[in-house]
Amino acid sequence: MDQQTHTFSPQQINEGLYAAGYSLLEKDMVAQAAAVFRLLLTRAPLQSRSWVALGYCHERCDDLDVAAWLYERGAELCDDSDPHLLAALQRVSCANHGQVQP
Repeated sequence: MDQQTHTFSPQQINEGLYAAGYSLLEKDMVAQAAAVFRLLLTRAPLQSRSWVALGYCHERCDDLDVAAWLYERGAELCDDSDPHLLAALQRVSCANHGQVQP
């Protein structure tokens, strides 16, 4: 019997990991999603969306200092005019200073 071997590129594996992390977030499994995004960052540390996704996990857990740091790392790696990233940075900054978001 002939077995077929499937080979996935590192990019395909990274995309699968990101999708798995996102799916876990949608199911409110934040700690598990954070673990997936941490793994992804060990594989692809220059992928800004993984830093941002991990920041979101920390924001959801009210760990705002870490969330802000992670969002900032994401901003360093991408176009920091991304409206979602800017909104996230503003949310954690306002929360850290006890301000109400506009």
